[in-house]
Amino acid sequence: MDYHDKITGPFEVKEVATVYGMITDMAVVHRGGRLDLHGLIAGELVVEAGGVAFIHGMVSGLMRNEGQAVVLGMVDHIVTGPSGNTDIRAGALVKSHQRLDDLA
Repeated sequence: MDYHDKITGPFEVKEVATVYGMITDMAVVHRGGRLDLHGLIAGELVVEAGGVAFIHGMVSGLMRNEGQAVVLGMVDHIVTGPSGNTDIRAGALVKSHQRLDDLA
């Protein structure tokens, strides 16, 4: 489903969602869900194990990734958990990226 308007979160993705508008709070991509973000998340993004996110737009808060994420746009901070895979593509803007398994 496509979303073009302002969404008051929390916003839950359980199937396929393409967001061109703005999510004003937290967004969660659950197992089996796929988020194609072309707009803005003005809060936290959580990608659970089994969830997929493509970030063409912007996440102005923390992105916690336990699933699969491809970043082509802008994300302030990314924390990738042990089961997560974060692919930061050339041209993407990320202030910080930390892998939790790097701390072990």
